[in-house]
Amino acid sequence: MGKGIEELADSLMHETLVEAATTFFGARKSLEDEIEAYTASLDALEKLEKRMLARVGAVHYLLIDRAGLAAFFDALDVRAPHLEDMSAPEHRETAGLTPGLALTRAGRYAGLLAKAYHEMQQEVDIYLHGQYYDAPDGSGRKLITPNYTQVHGWCERINTRIEAVNRDHSPSGTLCFVKGLDPAALERQRLAGGTFSNYCSEIDEELKFQPVQCLGMHAVHPPDLPPLAAVKKPLKAFAKVYFKQHAEELTARMAAL
Repeated sequence: MGKGIEELADSLMHETLVEAATTFFGARKSLEDEIEAYTASLDALEKLEKRMLARVGAVHYLLIDRAGLAAFFDALDVRAPHLEDMSAPEHRETAGLTPGLALTRAGRYAGLLAKAYHEMQQEVDIYLHGQYYDAPDGSGRKLITPNYTQVHGWCERINTRIEAVNRDHSPSGTLCFVKGLDPAALERQRLAGGTFSNYCSEIDEELKFQPVQCLGMHAVHPPDLPPLAAVKKPLKAFAKVYFKQHAEELTARMAAL
């Protein structure tokens, strides 16, 4: 009878240890997987940011300097200091950006500026809100590309989860739980003056998860830009005046595309 109770106790202890280990390592593995996915999204967002800024650079190129870019946004009633500060006309993306047919150079310039703005607005929208695409598994599901809004909110949630895992699934907490399953061993350790508190502190510090880096100042946060149809009239009016002021320079820039 005594042997049977002992075997049952050993069996229960074994099951409890397995469950504790599964909970501890499962929580950490799940968090590691999410951090890895978050990091991959950051990398993807960085590529989208570069693509967006290249389109801003194309608009900047057609407006000569930063003052021209600022005046352009003012004419459209758009406040976009991040785009003004980060634009780099030397890194512009002008693939497919060629003057269309028009009776005058000013008309060709206005059409070109409208096209460049439209492409910039599209890239800003994709960067901020993502773009839907078909799931590669053929299920018919729609997925969305990484985007600023998604990643920004994700960062806050994942850091909250990191705090919870560090607090609720610490190595020392799990060790104390396991040691508590063997009261006799604890009593022998107490009588011998043994302690593992310093060891626990060290291992907790060594194995704790560090907060992930949120976007903050590390990523451009532009405003939503109005679609071309909503600003076409003030855009053309601005282009007419701006071309008249810089006809020679703008003609040369159009010819260089």
